[in-house]
Amino acid sequence: MPLSGIPPIRRLGLIFILGLLAGLAFAPTFLVPLWPLGFGVALLFIYQAQTWRMRLGVSFLFSYGYMLSGLYWISLAPSAIPDFYFLIPVALIVLPAFAASFGTLALFLAGFWRKDPLSYGLIALGFWMFFEWRRGIDLTGFAWNRAGMIWAVDPATMQAAALGGVPLLSLISILAGVGVFLLFFERRGMGAGFILVPCLALVAFGLIRLGLNPQSGMETIPDLRVRLVQANIPKNSVNPNLVYDTHLDLSNSQPLDGITHVIWPEGSVRAFLDQRADLRQHLATSLNPVPFSLVFGREAVELQNEDQKLKGTGAHLSAYLIDHRKNRFATYKKMHLVPFGEYIPYKFIFKYLGFSALTGQFLDRIPGQAPQTLDLPNSPKVGVFICYDSIYSGQIVDQSNRPDWLVTLTEDAWYILPDIPVLQKTPGPYQHYAEARVRAIEEGLSIARASNPGISAVIDPFGRQWGEKLNLGDQAILDSSIPVKQSKTFYSFINISTLYLFFTFIPAFIALLFLRNARL
Repeated sequence: MPLSGIPPIRRLGLIFILGLLAGLAFAPTFLVPLWPLGFGVALLFIYQAQTWRMRLGVSFLFSYGYMLSGLYWISLAPSAIPDFYFLIPVALIVLPAFAASFGTLALFLAGFWRKDPLSYGLIALGFWMFFEWRRGIDLTGFAWNRAGMIWAVDPATMQAAALGGVPLLSLISILAGVGVFLLFFERRGMGAGFILVPCLALVAFGLIRLGLNPQSGMETIPDLRVRLVQANIPKNSVNPNLVYDTHLDLSNSQPLDGITHVIWPEGSVRAFLDQRADLRQHLATSLNPVPFSLVFGREAVELQNEDQKLKGTGAHLSAYLIDHRKNRFATYKKMHLVPFGEYIPYKFIFKYLGFSALTGQFLDRIPGQAPQTLDLPNSPKVGVFICYDSIYSGQIVDQSNRPDWLVTLTEDAWYILPDIPVLQKTPGPYQHYAEARVRAIEEGLSIARASNPGISAVIDPFGRQWGEKLNLGDQAILDSSIPVKQSKTFYSFINISTLYLFFTFIPAFIALLFLRNARL
């Protein structure tokens, strides 16, 4: 084993560097082999470690490295508000450490089971799947950069999401990492198999599925043509009238004849649209002859929590499908609010610590409870999800009332700094776009994505870009048809927790069988 002679301190430094490089396996760089390489070397160092401290150090530094390089862009969000500058180092240092704690537990606990390289690798696989699942649920949930998202590199490698969603893609990523680990032992043939067989099957399945469903033969939803508006508004814009007028001017920058739905992104309307009949009427007049618009707004709600009654009423962050001719609307309420961006989790702790001004900023943001299908006469049924919702696989569609298409409204301007060249295009918007593409495959539904400041595009049910797209930083409109939905995918019938638990316990069961047969 050529790495066995590396001193402990250098091992820790090397694994941290490999963790940083593993973060480059995700969008937009998509250096896919770096993730299984880093994971495999981390398994090797843990397997060889003589002390629990070394195992813990390797486990944390790999997990922290790939979260740090993959998520540093989140730390740019507080830069829009001077009062929140103190959160920048917290977001840069503490948030990746929090996300890394789940991977750390997975690798560290697996290190207690080192009877044989193969059984250890399978146990590590099971633990990683379990803690990746829990990371999307526990302590508010944080599902960014799951191992399977490295396969968003190409539509062909994403197609298996129709069978098993992100959990299946993650399983393949981790199997490749275990394969790298086994290459350092006498089981090189098995290690190569762990790498090549799942990856080749992934590519073959994707190519066959795409070959059977070429875009050239796809039908589009009748009497539906959308206009996506990308205004490229800076994140520190505090003039809601300017934001509204900019979107309106862009919407009318070309004739609206033939357009059935004008779609504006998150943050486009900063008013309680349910209470503003005058504003809805203004939209109807200004966007005439378009019969429908789908825009972001707020929806008033009475607060029930005794502590929150101090503010009187709260608001859902909502998407409004508005029928301009009938002056009626349907709304979707954003389910997953951004911790520290749209609400403060565990406010009682922060109040106790003296952050009253911070907690007071977010007392009125109330999450929705379930996916919704917006269904108005003469408009195809549409499911909507907003920004942070998009990373929650299996939670964006009301399966009991399946929509004909999906819309996602998002605001990614928080995660770039236009005035600093190196931060004008961070990984955040690209990772967000990749998540939407995988959601389309998982659900078999086309997605119209309206984003400020980008990327805006229509995605077909196979995760492919449909027509043109608006790139990050463009200020423009995009007119498009929408491909028809496909039959429900296999994944849409399965609960994501069931899949993660299946992929947790099956490797452990195989490892136990292997050890039992080895004793015999």
